[in-house]
Amino acid sequence: MRKFYQTQWHGIKFNSIRSISISRLPDEDFYNHFYANFSKKYSSISELDPDWLRLKFSAADWLVKQIKDIDPKSALSLGVGLAILENHIKANLDLDLHVHEVSDSVRNYIDANIPEECIHIGLFPECLDKALKFDLIIMGGIEYIFDDQELEKFLTQVADHLHPQGKLLLISWSFYERSLYSTVKHYIKELLIRLPLFQKNKQFWGYLRTQDQLKVLARKAGLQILSSEKDESVGDWKTLFLTLKRD
Repeated sequence: MRKFYQTQWHGIKFNSIRSISISRLPDEDFYNHFYANFSKKYSSISELDPDWLRLKFSAADWLVKQIKDIDPKSALSLGVGLAILENHIKANLDLDLHVHEVSDSVRNYIDANIPEECIHIGLFPECLDKALKFDLIIMGGIEYIFDDQELEKFLTQVADHLHPQGKLLLISWSFYERSLYSTVKHYIKELLIRLPLFQKNKQFWGYLRTQDQLKVLARKAGLQILSSEKDESVGDWKTLFLTLKRD
């Protein structure tokens, strides 16, 4: 597991946000400021970076294919953000789709066809009824915000909200391949990050893991790995797709 840092997101530089931190993940104040700037900069999701959108829609197409094969009656997508994956699923499939997000800002982006009772705002799993179970749960690029202990706990909670034999589709854009180059690069960055000049305008963004590290944590959380795919078709981005099943 390796820490990583950002100076901007969607072209919005963090020097415009007061509450950035080199040691703490973004908090509610950070996101309130970020989305205020985001709304001023963009009037439509279509204005975002075309390669980034292509990456998201490529993942959304993969999800639609998997969902057709699994044929679930109900699904939950966790941490939907701008809801690109979820809106694409809803547009292409007749599915009882529930969505979750910590921030209420998701309502600005989510498909109007998703009913209010299927929108869950707050911390997972506290914001869900304990009795609510799903045939399928989706984690689309959110695992990076957890350290190893937190992620194992989170995956265990995800498994608890799956029906027996229910499946988890996990998409990651925050993984790395082991190599001498990546190891040296990581340690140089960890040394530089201690310097005040290098810290300027940087926000601690989350954690990178290898595929094997992700799989180990999934197994510890009581999930079987059914398949693992990697896609490198969109620019410099790499996407990892994991299909997992509750034991």
